[in-house]
Amino acid sequence: MLKKYKVEKETDFVINLSKYDVLKYILKQYLSKFFNELDNINNQELISQKTILLDELIKDNKDDYLEFEIADKYYFLLNVYKFDYFDNLITYSKEILGITVKEDEESTEKLNNIKKNVSLNQIFFGPPGTGKTYNVVNESLKILGEDSSNLSNVEKFDKLYSLNPKLLNDDKLKPGKKIYRNLSYPISTILKIFDKNNTVSMTKEEIIESAMNDYHLSWSGPSTISQNTRPLLHFNLLEKNNNSFELTDKGKEFLSEYKTINFSNEMITSLKNYIVSSLRNTTLNDINLVKNMILCTLRWFYEDKIISDASNTIKLLKYYNYENMSYGYIFPYLMELNLIEKKDTNFSITNYGEELVESLTILKDIDDGKENKQIKFNRLNEIGKIEFVTFHQSFSYEEFIEGIRPEVVKTSDGKNEITYNVKNGIFKNISNAAIKNPDENFVLIIDEINRGNISNIFGELITLLENTKRKGNKDALSIKLPYSNEIFSVPNNLYVIATMNTVDRSIGLIDNALRRRFTFIEYPPLSKLITSIDGIDLIEFFTTLNKRISFLLDDNHKLGHAYFMSIKNEKDLNILLKDKIIPLLQEYFYDEWDKIALVFADNDAWGKKEEEKIIQKNSATDVNELFGESDLNGYEDKIVYQVNENLLKANLSLDILKLIYEKPTR
Repeated sequence: MLKKYKVEKETDFVINLSKYDVLKYILKQYLSKFFNELDNINNQELISQKTILLDELIKDNKDDYLEFEIADKYYFLLNVYKFDYFDNLITYSKEILGITVKEDEESTEKLNNIKKNVSLNQIFFGPPGTGKTYNVVNESLKILGEDSSNLSNVEKFDKLYSLNPKLLNDDKLKPGKKIYRNLSYPISTILKIFDKNNTVSMTKEEIIESAMNDYHLSWSGPSTISQNTRPLLHFNLLEKNNNSFELTDKGKEFLSEYKTINFSNEMITSLKNYIVSSLRNTTLNDINLVKNMILCTLRWFYEDKIISDASNTIKLLKYYNYENMSYGYIFPYLMELNLIEKKDTNFSITNYGEELVESLTILKDIDDGKENKQIKFNRLNEIGKIEFVTFHQSFSYEEFIEGIRPEVVKTSDGKNEITYNVKNGIFKNISNAAIKNPDENFVLIIDEINRGNISNIFGELITLLENTKRKGNKDALSIKLPYSNEIFSVPNNLYVIATMNTVDRSIGLIDNALRRRFTFIEYPPLSKLITSIDGIDLIEFFTTLNKRISFLLDDNHKLGHAYFMSIKNEKDLNILLKDKIIPLLQEYFYDEWDKIALVFADNDAWGKKEEEKIIQKNSATDVNELFGESDLNGYEDKIVYQVNENLLKANLSLDILKLIYEKPTR
């Protein structure tokens, strides 16, 4: 059974973490004991600290540890994971770091209920470019419990703070510092002071002097300037250079706007929109105390929806871990931005506030964007949780399961000698790993499964793939392998995901034994994933091409939507046609250019002019002219085709490209 974990440290706790997330959390806590800024660690320092930690983890197992290069600050976690030192790490972290790691039973149950609906054997099939490989990555991460895309926004918030503990612990970032009780007053006042002094740069002392003398404000306290300038600094209206505060371009822009309303203390719409947009686009690279405080409060409101006065103190202590914090310092911020509202003695999140939470970039990063998913997929592949193999015509049982292979060894007298030994194949290796780790899931990905000889590759193991025949199930079976004579069975925590390109082979021709044991999931072309561009209806363009291909060939040869998803302009479409679509059609139609011309409606009946055609008739070769009138009876004149020269230069206009789906009217 796949497990989820929760970590506890003093008053801080985080739930719904994968094993890999736990490792990252502990590593950050460990390294933060030695460095103020984790992101500034250089490799040499990391190697030194890594050795200390690994010595604790490995203890007497140092001979098992393999040296490796440092690729990034988390890379050594892969080896902790790979060599199964997880229990040692938990013991060490509790003793040294005060971190307790337990199974999160509720999240574990939820995750494994999802897994009940996932087939152990799946084949994703469809034409090229329909997202099969992309979805293999998603499915693999889901099976391994590493996909964050199904987390709620509250869970994403908790994961954000668990993986980045400095957001709640670093004095420069953690919520709880006192700030002025609203946003608009300090912003309008500071801008007014700059306007009064007719400058864009002032020292701290000059600001205090102007505030007290010109506006009779009591700004002499040690933290007053910090509290009043912080909102401007954190939303990039001011920047600080040594002891001077300078207005940014955005600050100068708002100074001009506030000047027109005589520096009123009310929150003007343009400022509100600017701040909310800044919050929406905040990332870990540019988060600061004020932004963090607002986001942390939003997380609380998003979960509870309505907050009463009576619960505020307890809630603030839980989320901010700051004894002197009062809700009176932060709630006005959110009310000015229309993110929360007050009714009687209760505060509640607004629709606008919920929409902001649901569009936060910082949570989308937690949600595993395409790039993040690929990084995580690659790391899980490195540590052996995912294995990848491509079938081809010569791929064999000996490579997949086990076989005898030659090996060159040194003899005692220094000579090279060839020996023949039984070697495990990729399927047997990952099966053995899954058997040794029954609480973990493993994934084997087979690309282009229909290109291999299924009977030769799987042999007798095709029976063991069935769900009911897996190790640990009621009707489990095992066999004796022919080369090693080992007793072997397929574990029920090994998932097999295969891809199949229908252009290479129809699903109807797939081995019946394979079809009975796999769930087939179709990935057809989806026009709804394509976005049209100015000047051409890209969805109609795509749909029309596929209708013609389907008529001339079949549905298995349709174009995938992935080809068109990155098209932004006319040039992109030109390049796609000349570099991808036309070469693909050449393969589909075996260079029968008259049929390729039909796909683009370059037949005379459609009504295009010759210069508007994608595939043009260059000339007709006269047999009699080449060879004489009587020598080659029975040969016909040959028509020669060429691709439109303007398309080859990638400058065919959209008006002409539209004629592929839109019949000329003239």
